[in-house]
Amino acid sequence: MSTNAQSYQNPSMLASTSKIIGLVAAVFLGGMFLRTMLFGSGGTAQTPAVFASHTTLDAAFDAADGGPVLAFATADWCGPCQSLKRGALADTRFADWINQERVTTAYVDATGANDDAQRLGISSVPTLVYFNAGKETARTSGVMSADALLDWLERASQL
Repeated sequence: MSTNAQSYQNPSMLASTSKIIGLVAAVFLGGMFLRTMLFGSGGTAQTPAVFASHTTLDAAFDAADGGPVLAFATADWCGPCQSLKRGALADTRFADWINQERVTTAYVDATGANDDAQRLGISSVPTLVYFNAGKETARTSGVMSADALLDWLERASQL
């Protein structure tokens, strides 16, 4: 039997090869998971209609003239932000509620050194901040269902 034939039958060689294949698979799958968490599964989501004008915080406060303001802090690289945009913020009930309650919206791009994000003290995205009469009354971060978002908005609007 030649030396090459014996090396393939060597149990330690087979174990080493299996470990290398397992490591490569783990790195690949881990990279796919990380990409999904950072960028979402479908790339950058469309900006929800109520935030489409990308109104700044100051412009929203001016337009609201003391009325309610909802600020949405987000980032294109944020997977959870994209999920919220595709889910609860895209729900027609959310847009209907915003329009019915005459809430002025502000879009805060939390990428880099954004003044609005710093003023709001945004430390994680996505974050929604509700203002009533110019004062913050509620804040929430993370992904939520449309039902949970509407419940949160109802409570926030009563404070």
